[in-house]
Amino acid sequence: MNSVTENLNTLWASLLIEELVRNGVDYFCLAPGSRCSPLTVAVAAHTRVRESIHHDERAVAFHALGYGRATGRPAVIITTSGTAVANLMPAVVEASSEQIPLLVLTGDRPPELRDTCANQTIDQIGIFGNYVRWFVDLPCPTRSVSAAFLLTTADHAVHRCRQGVPGPVHINCMFREPLAPERDQTDASGYLASLAGWMENSFPYTSYGSATTVADTGTVDKIADILMQGERGVLVIGKLNRWTSDRGVRRLAEKLQWPICADITSGFRTGDPPGLVMATADLLTMHPGFSTSHAPQVVLHLGGRMVSKQTERFLHHDGLTHYVLVSDYIGRQDPWHDVTMRMEGDVDEVSSALADKIPF
Repeated sequence: MNSVTENLNTLWASLLIEELVRNGVDYFCLAPGSRCSPLTVAVAAHTRVRESIHHDERAVAFHALGYGRATGRPAVIITTSGTAVANLMPAVVEASSEQIPLLVLTGDRPPELRDTCANQTIDQIGIFGNYVRWFVDLPCPTRSVSAAFLLTTADHAVHRCRQGVPGPVHINCMFREPLAPERDQTDASGYLASLAGWMENSFPYTSYGSATTVADTGTVDKIADILMQGERGVLVIGKLNRWTSDRGVRRLAEKLQWPICADITSGFRTGDPPGLVMATADLLTMHPGFSTSHAPQVVLHLGGRMVSKQTERFLHHDGLTHYVLVSDYIGRQDPWHDVTMRMEGDVDEVSSALADKIPF
């Protein structure tokens, strides 16, 4: 990724397309128009994509649908704003009904042009209703939003296309002028600094795994390797389902011997908590000396999110190398955009499988 880019629209679109490709989504079906120009240009500039271009949105949508039906992989539809988006509805409905993965990227006008009778502008928010597995309305490109947000959005979108019951996902992309890749010689190196590790490899920012059966040990093995090689690890225990056992979680905690940040909703602070639970984590992490010298390099987060803002600030910092999340919640659970690997499934079962993999 070049440090000097044409403009921020081009940079955002390039990051989004690159992350989709890293997730194995490399077939793009375009019915281009003005408002989706940054996305179209990003596809054209990418060296590892295949594209199909058609002037009719309905036709290109059904072409993408056929690709998903034949391969089991989502194709990406890119269209401009307005009624072009409405023409995708039949294909989106069929993708939902037939459980076919499909990813829709639509260009849209910025907020100040919505509901103003601006040309080729309709209400695209939730236009496909309950027929999509997930919808997100991206903000206009701005440096006030981290670049990692774009990558985690792309990762989660592909995951929701495929996981559980496959189907369509809609990402609505607002862009302000200039839509063309006009050079403004903006140095983006500072903005992209947090993505240094991502730019040095070819893997998605957040990897997703599924533990519908823990017998599928590929992701478990990867997580176990991270835990065994990790330095300055912290175990985070969020809200756990009260109707399941926590024996696996406790076994894993005993194996790791990492400090434990147990959220108030976890139930781990009562009864017979492991000796490594930091009962006063809020106070400890508030101290600058402690939070600096004990900042974790690896975080294993089990269960729901943390209630404590102070503890969350301690866990998320520039020196973090891995943030692994194991949760049975299918929605997005990454407000800091730091999760590098996520596994969905029963937290206690996954914890028990991890404990079996750790020899010490």
